[in-house]
Amino acid sequence: MQMTIYYNDEDVYLIDRAKQEAASSRQSLSGIILTALESFFLEDQRLGEVLVGMGRLKQANLKTALNEQKKRPLMPLGELLVELDMITPADLKRALAIQRKRKP
Repeated sequence: MQMTIYYNDEDVYLIDRAKQEAASSRQSLSGIILTALESFFLEDQRLGEVLVGMGRLKQANLKTALNEQKKRPLMPLGELLVELDMITPADLKRALAIQRKRKP
């Protein structure tokens, strides 16, 4: 079966990560992409996990932000991450779009 994937400049990092994973694990690029798609539909990730997965946020920064959020429980994590300059508003918008796609 043949499949064509269309992506834009914002998604190039995903293709690059898939190529790196394919090379390091000696798997086909299509196998890596299909595995990623499977986990996309099977895993229920939180916003911080989505941003880490996108490569837009480091795990250590997520931990710092979550600790800060304990002091400000009414502030949504995404807004806090932007306020702390850990991500851009565009990163937040993209991550929220991905997260919404995963919810039934």
